[in-house]
Amino acid sequence: MVPRNRHLVLPSRVFQAPSRHSISTRSRICCTAITIYKKEKKGELACLGTSQVLTDRLCPGWVGIGQAWFWAIAPHLTSPRSPDPRDISPVSCVSLRPSGPVFESNQYIYQNAQNKTPSVVQRHEVAGVVTEVGSKVEKFKVGDKVGVGCLVDSCCTYQNYDDNLENYCPQYTLTYGAKYRDGTITYGGYSNSMVADEHFVIRIPDSLALDATAPLICVGITVYSPLRYYGLDKPDLHVGVVGLGGLGHMAVKFAKAFGAKGTMGALDGIIDTVSAVHPLLPLIGLLKSHGKIVMVDAPERPLELPVFPLLAAKHNVKPDIEVIPMDYVNTAMERLLKEDVKYRFVIDIGNTLKV
Repeated sequence: MVPRNRHLVLPSRVFQAPSRHSISTRSRICCTAITIYKKEKKGELACLGTSQVLTDRLCPGWVGIGQAWFWAIAPHLTSPRSPDPRDISPVSCVSLRPSGPVFESNQYIYQNAQNKTPSVVQRHEVAGVVTEVGSKVEKFKVGDKVGVGCLVDSCCTYQNYDDNLENYCPQYTLTYGAKYRDGTITYGGYSNSMVADEHFVIRIPDSLALDATAPLICVGITVYSPLRYYGLDKPDLHVGVVGLGGLGHMAVKFAKAFGAKGTMGALDGIIDTVSAVHPLLPLIGLLKSHGKIVMVDAPERPLELPVFPLLAAKHNVKPDIEVIPMDYVNTAMERLLKEDVKYRFVIDIGNTLKV
């Protein structure tokens, strides 16, 4: 028997990582499993989650190690979390299928290598089939096709939870690389076992294939959500998409499904999926009045939005001023005390020095 809280590291298997713009699936991993639980009530302390801890039931998984731009996948033997009936209901286990790598996973591996910190079982686009259902899990039954996204838990005590905005909760738990309130680490879909509150498990229609559905749980919702939220889901709107990678190609497909027109002429909205630093002003110039541009990726440094050229120059917005020389400053101060200025003094330092 393997001692508890220990990982057995088997020989590693290295894959070439896809680039930012690649659609390669060479390192997709199949046959993962998940565990679902349900809290008894809102605000209940969740002592269980997506961590592999303290059980004798072992399951294989893959953990990212190594340097940048390479997948170093080493099989581990890990222990899936067991439910504590005092805190949460019995669990339901779900057998999961393909979930492929994305650029942020490469970044995660690289950062851990640079910081000399242990890596974890990754992946947050997970799809599979329920194989076991706990007695208090209400939403799923054995055989249901389900998926898990980037969250597996939240505080559940704020309005955000009721409004299905759990990602804005002050205390949320990411699918991998995060910590539960008991301090244990969350592990993701590169394993045959993981744990998630049933509130964070998504039902997949029978008509959708599991392998094609897994990316929809992150890439799909990332572009679908702003299209719906900002009203760009109406027929005959003109919607532009910047970038045609994993995010961009799905934005195009959803916009087409909503009935959007081609991108000729001024646009009602733009979904910008580019992760590289790029100027926004040319894109904003393509929008209609009250058009919307939504940034859904994360560039390495903040994008600059030139507000003055957008508003002040375009609409000739400027203050009322009175230009004065430096030797008039004392008089100007007296006038300020008398509120005798409309509305700003501007001191011409340059010409004063020339004199």
